[in-house]
Amino acid sequence: MPSLKGRLSLGLAASLVLLLGVQWWVASRAIEHLTTDQLLSRLAHDGETLLAGARFDAAGASTPPVPSLSTRRASTRSTSGRFPATTTLS
Repeated sequence: MPSLKGRLSLGLAASLVLLLGVQWWVASRAIEHLTTDQLLSRLAHDGETLLAGARFDAAGASTPPVPSLSTRRASTRSTSGRFPATTTLS
């Protein structure tokens, strides 16, 4: 017959494991729920921002909000010759 101390220790250990398991499960679900909500909120905001900045012509095709690279003036800087020349847009 097990002693009272042994039975109480076993019951305490079992309830502690059970409570810690429930706490871990609740915390992980809460974190997952919060991060999912935050991600969806940010994606919705980013989509609204992209749509607000989009421009469409009469045919419904999108036009870039900035001039294309071919219409911008490109300048090159001379280098020491050790590295390839870089092109900067101005």
